[in-house]
Order: sequence, then structure tokens, then C-alpha cells
Amino acid sequence: MSFTIEKLSAKDTEAIVLLAGWYQQEWDIKPETTISRLTAHPNDDILIQLLLRIDGVPACTGGIYNEVGLLKVYPDYRRYGPWVAQVYTEPAYRQQGLGNMLLAELEKWAEAQSFKELYLYTNTAERLYVRNGWVTFDKVMYREKETAVMRKLL
Repeated sequence: MSFTIEKLSAKDTEAIVLLAGWYQQEWDIKPETTISRLTAHPNDDILIQLLLRIDGVPACTGGIYNEVGLLKVYPDYRRYGPWVAQVYTEPAYRQQGLGNMLLAELEKWAEAQSFKELYLYTNTAERLYVRNGWVTFDKVMYREKETAVMRKLL
């Protein structure tokens, strides 16, 4: 089994369309929204988007963003950033450590950019992030679910 992690570019349309489907299924994000954001990147919004493949098959993705949905509901969090966001693993590949691998790559990239800290929010994977050194510093209601707002010093 071979693993590769690639940085997506705006020209990776096939992968972007796939991610748009994943995001619609998982978070009900309109595919046009994802496609528009990812084909405009890199920009001031999406700093990096990674795609992890297993034997060439897309399995896991995530990125580092300046704009995330939480900021629309809780604008006070604008003082924080950048944000690890849109981390998704295909259901058939879950519980295999792929999220950990992708997160490590995102953190490594952020350190290379001289970021001192990263932020994220989650209502499903708080334990995953805690195991990777993230700290919950607030809990809020977001999309009708208790959501952990987390940070990691790099």
C-alpha cells in the first residue's frame, strides 16, 4: 500500500469536483461553493489544500484556510487564524490513521510558513485532535451541535 500527499492546485479539476461531492455529502456544502473556492486558490482564503491518496485513490483531504464558516456566526474568532479546515476522510478509509497523517503534513507546512499557531473547530473529531496535541479552548453551539474550538502552538 503506497501513500502520497499532494498539494492541490486550482487546475486539479477532477480532484476538486470529487472533494466538492465529499463536502456536500458530509457538511451539505453546495458543490459550486467548493469548486469556486478551490479553483480560485491559492489566494488569501485557502492557503493550502492537500489530498492524500492510497495506491492512487483519493482517500483524505484537508486544508488551511483564513475564512471558515464559524467566523460568520462568531465574528469574535476573526482574531484567530489560520484555520485547519475541511478535513475529510472517505468512510471506507476511516480509523486507519489517515487524518493523523494529513494533519501532520498540514502542521509541517504551517511551520515552514512561520505560523506560530493554528486553529480549528470540530463537532466530531475532538479526540483525534487532542491526541495530536491540540487543546480545546472554547465550546460553542454551531449548526445546532456542540463544537470544540481548538488551537495548537507550533
